Formats: sequence, structure tokens, C-alpha cells
Amino acid sequence: MTQKVTYKLVKRTYLEFRKPSLLQIPTKLEDVEIIRLKNPTASFYLFLYKEVGHEFGWADRLLKTKDELLSIIQNPLVDIYVLYVSGVPAGYAEVDRQNTSKYFLTFFGLVPEFRGAGLGKYFLRWVIGKVFETNPEKLSLDTMDQDHPAALHNYLKAGFVIVDERIEKQTVIEEEN
Repeated sequence: MTQKVTYKLVKRTYLEFRKPSLLQIPTKLEDVEIIRLKNPTASFYLFLYKEVGHEFGWADRLLKTKDELLSIIQNPLVDIYVLYVSGVPAGYAEVDRQNTSKYFLTFFGLVPEFRGAGLGKYFLRWVIGKVFETNPEKLSLDTMDQDHPAALHNYLKAGFVIVDERIEKQTVIEEEN
């Protein structure tokens, strides 16, 4: 099986969160743990990335060499949080803090088996609370129309506001026989 890289047009929505006073920090859930990875391996990171993003067409990290990927995910200003439920990886969030006042939520999501149970709402609010412990000016993210149907709604309910929408070209990896 080979892979073919193509492109398609998607609607990308850009959002920002600026007012941590509006944030409701969730009560810790039973059997749920969130751990910040320190120097994650490429293979574990790609496991999370593929599990969370495969059905939504996430591709950009799959196109990077191992060294390129490690330089991103092992950067001390990139925080990767893994959500575990009863010891099982259930999702992850990646926060880029390289701009000290404007952080970016690069990736966020749950693996399919854990979607629809309220964990996304819990995890997103936990991540926002963690990010604002260091008082950045804002937390930004973007989402596409091909992401999970509840993603945009979840971001808006958490307190993010839409700042822009664009039609953009998105990389797609297609499997060929």
C-alpha cells in the first residue's frame, strides 16, 4: 500500500480565548488523569496523533521526518498533555508557548472510544486553566470543517470567540493499493 499526498479546500475557523475569569475549572473526574509528557518519543506521539486525528484527515505531522517531529514535540516550550481514563490514553492536547504572550493550542482531541461522554469538555477546560496559570495574553486555535462536528461548539462553549474564517488548502494523505 502506498500513500498519495493531495490537497482539498476546507473552511478553517480561527478562535481566541482571552478572559480566564470566564473559565469554569472542572472538578476532577474519577479515574481520569492528565499528564504532561516530557521528551515524548516520536512513536508515542504519532500513536496519539493518528488515533485522535485519522478520521478527520490530520496529515501534517505525518509528513515530517522523525528529527523534524522530535524538534517540535521535545521543545521545552511545547506542552503535550495526555488524558488517561483508567490508565488508557484517551486524548491529547498540544500547546505551543513559544510566543510568550500568545499561546496556541496546536492539537486537541479524543480517541474515538472516548468521544461523546463529556471528556472533551472537561479536558478542554482543564487545558485552558493550565495555560492561563502563566498569564498569557490569549490562547488561540483553529479548527476545520472536517474536524469533529462538536469541536467548534465545544470551543465556543468554553469561552473561545471566532476571530476569522477562511477557505484554505489542506493536505490530505490517501492510501492507494
